[in-house]
Amino acid sequence: MSKGMATETIAKMLIVIFVVGIVVYIIYKYVLHSPLDEQGCAAMMTAWCGNCEMAKPSGSTVYSGGPEMSSKLQECIKSKKLNVQLHTANCGGADTDCKSYLPVSS
Repeated sequence: MSKGMATETIAKMLIVIFVVGIVVYIIYKYVLHSPLDEQGCAAMMTAWCGNCEMAKPSGSTVYSGGPEMSSKLQECIKSKKLNVQLHTANCGGADTDCKSYLPVSS
């Protein structure tokens, strides 16, 4: 009789380790470190631009007042390298940056 683990037991252990590794990788990649995709980033930018548009004085083409860009949106702009400026308050510069994110008014 041999004193060791059976080949079948070793194979089962390797399969379990492999499956656990895959599960840990999936959790790490998609749950813990999931960056916003470009569509989510664009949706947040559209929402911010809409809020700036609502805060703009009626009849004016210049944005004044308005919400501050959230840190999530700023992070998204940096990571996705969107062609927009970071604005911390008052929607400054939103007149040019929001053209791609708002419908054209007639």
